[in-house]
Amino acid sequence: MKKILPTLIALGLFISVFSYYQYFQKEKASEEAKENLIWQEDQNKITEINIIGENTSITIKRNGTTWDITSPIEYPANSYTIETMLSRFSSPKSNGFVEEEPEDLSVYGLNTPAKSITLTDDTGNSKTLSLGNTAPLGMGYYVLDKDTKKVYTMDASLWDEIDLEVNALRDKTLLSFSEEYVEKIEIKNKDTSFSITSKEDGILTRWYSGDKELDEVKVNTFLASLRGKVVKEFTVDNADEKTLEEYGLKHPRAVITLYLSDKEDSILTLYVGNTTEEDEDTYVALEDKKFIYKIQATSLLPAELTIDSFTTTEKTEN
Repeated sequence: MKKILPTLIALGLFISVFSYYQYFQKEKASEEAKENLIWQEDQNKITEINIIGENTSITIKRNGTTWDITSPIEYPANSYTIETMLSRFSSPKSNGFVEEEPEDLSVYGLNTPAKSITLTDDTGNSKTLSLGNTAPLGMGYYVLDKDTKKVYTMDASLWDEIDLEVNALRDKTLLSFSEEYVEKIEIKNKDTSFSITSKEDGILTRWYSGDKELDEVKVNTFLASLRGKVVKEFTVDNADEKTLEEYGLKHPRAVITLYLSDKEDSILTLYVGNTTEEDEDTYVALEDKKFIYKIQATSLLPAELTIDSFTTTEKTEN
């Protein structure tokens, strides 16, 4: 027992010293992280983002749990991209402090910044960070905190990994709906038109055209294809009659309409226009025909859809 006691005491002292060391290191790391912060804002309280570049001026505003671009166009923003941007710029970290209130900002490329980001919170307070020239020795970029007039260096990846052009910030979802709420599908093209309706059969949903039951897998695959469509290219904003004619959307090759039950009078309409010669991508528009989009070519969205596309293939016996 006498031999064990000193060992236990030594072990206890070692554990105590090690725990203190770990605590000290964490506190030191925490203090260093705080020292490297240019500012620290609660990103959940940010309500507006303004981005200014050489040929860019973008305003993005919070809309409940989502974000909307309000200038230079009015369009839903990609909320994931915006939240990623906020996670970086609500608490931006510097590589180091350079100078406070420099006499000549042009030394750092900050007299006419390449880009500026302004975050405004729900109380109206704003923070602006401006991007200047590349800093030497791999220190990223020079940046200016407009409020404190302090110049720092900042990791280049914080700016380079997020495209701050307006089209990169737009929501690329073409149609947003849940298949379970689709009650009716109408498909019209030059040669034919037909409708598909859903009927509850216990816990199952069956699809019919008139009295004819359709292939459930084919209808659901078609709906999943529509829901999964993303914008490959924002081709035209504020399209006019001439532009719609140019892209085959004034008199579209096909019109697909979904009637939904989740909201009163909820209807989604997709107009299918020309295809591109080089890759057979398709130009489409939604109900208001305000925007023209290009979507990737797919065999699941041909303009020549007929009711046979959704019927069960009969198996022939040998």
